[in-house]
Amino acid sequence: MEAGRKPSESLLGDQREALLNTCIDEFYLQPERPSLAALELEVGRRFTERGLAVPNYRTIVRRAKAVDARTMVRRRDGAKRAREKFGPVCVSSLAPQRALEVVQIDHTPVDVIVVDRENRQPIGRPWLTLAVDVKTRMIAGFHVSLSLLQRSHVVEVASNSLDPRGTAQPRPLEPGLAIPTPATSRLSDRQ
Repeated sequence: MEAGRKPSESLLGDQREALLNTCIDEFYLQPERPSLAALELEVGRRFTERGLAVPNYRTIVRRAKAVDARTMVRRRDGAKRAREKFGPVCVSSLAPQRALEVVQIDHTPVDVIVVDRENRQPIGRPWLTLAVDVKTRMIAGFHVSLSLLQRSHVVEVASNSLDPRGTAQPRPLEPGLAIPTPATSRLSDRQ
């Protein structure tokens, strides 16, 4: 048999424990986000009004920190913030059954500054356009350009993914040109 009190055992008594929990619930868990020092002052005020011994600051801090993190965020920051922070991670609904069934295209500036060969003056940052197969996570095609995003970049990536060796004859791009791709789904983050 072990001697002494258990670590989870409270020495405050039922009345003082209930009052401390009420202070935490009604005062500390508010959108105004009062500090622990302010909670200590409020606990001292309420305990003194009722003629009860005020708990130690460390006890107050321990009880405040024992509140469930999700409850704390929901009460102080709102339910939406609690869902964002503690809710399930959104999993992509894209579940292709075979390679190249769904291809995503993304554009990003490259962390390189291209300079003029003769004068070493900066020309700009190139843009990288990638086509990524969702099933295999492999790069299906790419295009690098110094100009900002244009539709022709997407066409270049699509043709690059269809003909990676570049054996097809280049042809001028026409407005509304549709390039057949093996991908059966197209998704866009642009309207």
